[in-house]
Amino acid sequence: THINNKMIAPIAFIIFASSMQGEVETVDADVCTKATIKTFEDKLDVKLNNLHDLISSKNDSIQKSNKDIQDLNIIVEDLKTKYDNLLSELQKMTECRIPWP
Repeated sequence: THINNKMIAPIAFIIFASSMQGEVETVDADVCTKATIKTFEDKLDVKLNNLHDLISSKNDSIQKSNKDIQDLNIIVEDLKTKYDNLLSELQKMTECRIPWP
């Protein structure tokens, strides 16, 4: 396990207090450990919630982009159909022309 600076002071206080009483009180150490774990869990929860919000936001952006792409594909297909229709009409017009003598 890794001990950081925030953990040293409570542990040092427990050791100091217990040296004054003559024995280490495991209840104090247990309370300190539980408080440290709770603080870690709370920080982890915040980070997980932030990550969830970020992923959710990115997912919304991706879905919007996908919808935009679908809309553009519909427009492109419509334009292709109109182009094909115009080309067909143009071909019909050129076939109907009376040739020059």
